[in-house]
Amino acid sequence: MSRYRALQRRRGARALTAASLLAWFAPASLPLALVVAVRHSTGSMTVAGAAVGAFAAGAGLLAPLRGRLVDRRGGRGLATITAGYSVSMIVLAASTALRWDAGVSIAAAAAAGALAPPLVATSRALWGPVAGTELERTGHALNAALGDASIILGPLVAGALAAGVDPALSLAVPTLGPAAAAAMLGAVGIPAGARSAGTPASVLRESAGLRTLALTVLPTWCVLGGLEVAGPGVAIQAGHPQLAAVPLAAFGAGSVLASIWVGASGRARAAGDRYVAGSVLLALALAPLLITGSLTSLCLVVALAGLAFGILNVAMLQLLDRVVPQQNAVEALTWLTSVQGMGVAGGSALAGVLAAHSASRALAVLALVAPLPAMLAVGRRRTLAPSRVGPARAGVLTAADSPSVRRLASAAATAMHGHDLER
Repeated sequence: MSRYRALQRRRGARALTAASLLAWFAPASLPLALVVAVRHSTGSMTVAGAAVGAFAAGAGLLAPLRGRLVDRRGGRGLATITAGYSVSMIVLAASTALRWDAGVSIAAAAAAGALAPPLVATSRALWGPVAGTELERTGHALNAALGDASIILGPLVAGALAAGVDPALSLAVPTLGPAAAAAMLGAVGIPAGARSAGTPASVLRESAGLRTLALTVLPTWCVLGGLEVAGPGVAIQAGHPQLAAVPLAAFGAGSVLASIWVGASGRARAAGDRYVAGSVLLALALAPLLITGSLTSLCLVVALAGLAFGILNVAMLQLLDRVVPQQNAVEALTWLTSVQGMGVAGGSALAGVLAAHSASRALAVLALVAPLPAMLAVGRRRTLAPSRVGPARAGVLTAADSPSVRRLASAAATAMHGHDLER
């Protein structure tokens, strides 16, 4: 753990660690808190589901625009978005506590989603400059581990507040946490970049590496979203509904361990190679889902899959510094989170339909989809190699980062690699 100790001695690292934890923890606790609070207020699961859907729609569709604003305006842009989000969440919490009309809760949830601050994307963009070249991988690994741990602990905290205090109070963490995280990130320092050129889709169009990540993220999270439904389905159909969260916890634990290991390792393998390797390992780890029938075997499979996911997740966070210019660092991850949401929605819906008849059948279908991201990663691995962008460092752009030079380099790369870069 010497690398983690060295990381925490870096200027701004402890504040960034705390901010990253809150950035992950608040949204992880939100879905359950929203369901519990709105259901208690209105007495309707239909309204609760509509509120969650309204939040998710706004959060996913507008995420790249919010990331783009932070890239352009820096800390001021993040503070503005967070202020709007906080007001919307306060209205949402009040509507559930005071039992206002259900339409108010749904509208407030939609507004909160549309204004959800890109805290995770912002903290990711800061880890490179704070950690420095030699500890960059360790910083991204710590960030990934905090995210995986939050996915496990966030719902537990929200559930404990709802059951032990008041359902409306479960919204306290997703309401107050982002404001605290934004303040901490502002203290670390969020540089304001140059005015972005072109349309909001320009960064995705101009980066073949980012497109590769998006193409692989979509089926990966389709499978993982399906597991979030089919995994508990196995426990329920086996007559153990109290163990429904165990498969998801096993996956999260495996991912946390792998993330910590990657960050602690002194071996410096290229991030692109680690991403491809992690994608292949994930497909191999999920292959036994074709024959998995028991809850015990499922937990073993998803724990191994979590290890593989941890490897590719850390690599993905690090790769964004290689395939996207520094001035688009925040926006880049928001594109992936939007694609991730699409994958989760599709996978969850598919698994829900299949699991209604047989959870094992749902797992088998997910196992057949699992090799697709690995095939895409292997086929497009050249786009993940170190490129002209280089690591993000302190927001400083060199001559090689100028738009004209980037266009020339892109034209040269296309001429050299041609079809291979775009297949």
